[in-house]
Amino acid sequence: MSQKKFKYKPIPRAPVSDPQISPDGKRTLFTYTTINEKDDKYERHIWIVPTRGGEPRQFTCGKANDTNPRWSPDGKNILFLSNRGKEEKAEEEKKKKKKEKKIDFWIIPADGGEARLLASVPGSIVGAPSWSPDGKKILFLNRARVEEEKEDESDVRVIKKLNHKLNGVGFFPDTRVHLFTANTEDGEFKQLTEGEFDVGAPDCSPDGKEITFIANMTEDADYSPLRDIWVISSEGGKPKKVVEGIAARRSSLGWSPDGEYLCFTSIDPIDIDDQRYKFTNLWVVPSQGGKPVNLTEAFDRPVGNVKWSPDSKELYFTAPDHGTTHLYKVKRETSEVEKVTDGLRTVQSFSLNRDGSIIAFTVTEATRLPEVWVHDAEGDRLITGISEGFVKDMPLVEPEAFRFEASDGAEVQGWIMKPFDFKEGEKYPTVLVIHGGPWSNYGYSFYHRFQSLCNSGFSVVFINHRASTGYGETFAEITGHWGEREYEDLMEAMDFVIEKYPFVDGDRLGVTGASGGGYLTNWIVTHTDRFKAAVTVASISNWYSFYGCSDLGPASLLSFWDLTTGIEPWESEEAYLKPSPIRYVKNVKTPLLIVHGENDLRCPIEQAEQLYAALIKQKKTVEFVRFPGEPHGIGSVKPSHMKDYFEHMLRWFNKYLKED
Repeated sequence: MSQKKFKYKPIPRAPVSDPQISPDGKRTLFTYTTINEKDDKYERHIWIVPTRGGEPRQFTCGKANDTNPRWSPDGKNILFLSNRGKEEKAEEEKKKKKKEKKIDFWIIPADGGEARLLASVPGSIVGAPSWSPDGKKILFLNRARVEEEKEDESDVRVIKKLNHKLNGVGFFPDTRVHLFTANTEDGEFKQLTEGEFDVGAPDCSPDGKEITFIANMTEDADYSPLRDIWVISSEGGKPKKVVEGIAARRSSLGWSPDGEYLCFTSIDPIDIDDQRYKFTNLWVVPSQGGKPVNLTEAFDRPVGNVKWSPDSKELYFTAPDHGTTHLYKVKRETSEVEKVTDGLRTVQSFSLNRDGSIIAFTVTEATRLPEVWVHDAEGDRLITGISEGFVKDMPLVEPEAFRFEASDGAEVQGWIMKPFDFKEGEKYPTVLVIHGGPWSNYGYSFYHRFQSLCNSGFSVVFINHRASTGYGETFAEITGHWGEREYEDLMEAMDFVIEKYPFVDGDRLGVTGASGGGYLTNWIVTHTDRFKAAVTVASISNWYSFYGCSDLGPASLLSFWDLTTGIEPWESEEAYLKPSPIRYVKNVKTPLLIVHGENDLRCPIEQAEQLYAALIKQKKTVEFVRFPGEPHGIGSVKPSHMKDYFEHMLRWFNKYLKED
């Protein structure tokens, strides 16, 4: 297949997601996302597959989006969220002065049959719902009004709090996230918490009598990264504080099956004011209160997605490690960590059956989109292949891993991909792609953009520069020095690949990145002209204005997010402008394509606008491509925008890296 014949086709970022194994371990539910090209939208349905092997089949159908399937404790029913029935009401809703958003909870028999509407709750659901252990209630978080809505309320927003917007969600000046339950018999729902604070990570006790959650109920809740762990009666009432001051706005919080312990994720709250980057650790504490114990202090990897073993003796979690992400377990009594899965792959979400003998999880690999796997006494095995259809006509390139020693002695890991139609002895234009975060990582995952560039005649380089996770806290630490060591790692990586791989054309280099990678792309083109073309996506150009415009900005999650180790912008403009690419914009010689979503609240489009204005005013080579309706993550709303984004990027690189 020649590169000229390659035609880009958008695919969902995660076609297969959210695997939920049945209590008896015989079946696994998952959410399957497809693209409706005619209506330019994503469609999500629930599928089911036998755990021992067999063909996956569609479990829910229709035009609705069905997500978040959850087995009832006895395995007889399945709870899910859906917007089914909403399209039929669309015309009626248009006639109303104000459309009321509602969440629909549905329950369907596990062996098939008609789904019934359990409850339609006003508001906006946050996260996935869960069953109480006795199956009589549903726990969920909902963004609810703190003040009673006025009948004559207009669409004007009156904002009085610090946290009032979130990328992908929008604005919420008069709502807070609170804990609700819904009765599974009649759908009657009840709000258990109320007040000017947000609730997170609810979990029901094994006896069903209590619910634990995290919240900061003080007047300064929005101004602090600290949260407390609370327990409340499942019937409502006054919450009781169990643990004070965990350092996390969001946490994996869970009751042990024997009811004796709570687990949670947090950095060490003792070091909350320490201006160094710190990993999230896994902690346990007696459920009635006591001193928390850090189980992963010596692990030196960030912990995520935690679940208890059925016997309450171990906890399972995911963590990155040198380009892979795997499932681990740690013993509650000894803190001994053991690796559960292996291989050059990325494990995503997972679930355990009732006795813990089988684990269902999703995995993506360098040349495989996410699929469902299971782990049991026989090892790991793939049980779906449903995502293969998205890339059946696309030749795939296997990345080659490399490592090099940076100038400060640290080892840096990276990968290179050859063009699909590679011929020995020829040189190829090469694109450096930079990951976002900055605390994230590349690795053994499927990257559609990379494969598409390779199919279009480019080689692709990507590395885990400083700040990447999976290499220890010291490697990830850049607080107060953004743009410095990462930039050196990236430049030294290009020096390395040009010397090691003769097919890399050092005179035809391109660079691109999104979010934090967009920031580094901006930093690169303002500090060197070695790249002949650049594409910056959803980027940051000015930290001074970012502070006041981003949904993160003034509400920094933790102290190490501060660029300046605690200095506010009004205390020192220089501290914020020094690491800002806009300060050095007069140095730009590289043709720059600026790509941004107009509904981006994480890195607001004003960041792109001021960068474009500065460059066009100086008559630099620049174009600005804006995507209406898109948040941080172009293509999240319309699949066609993903295609447009790639084609604009390809046009830019073709023009400046291929044409004479």
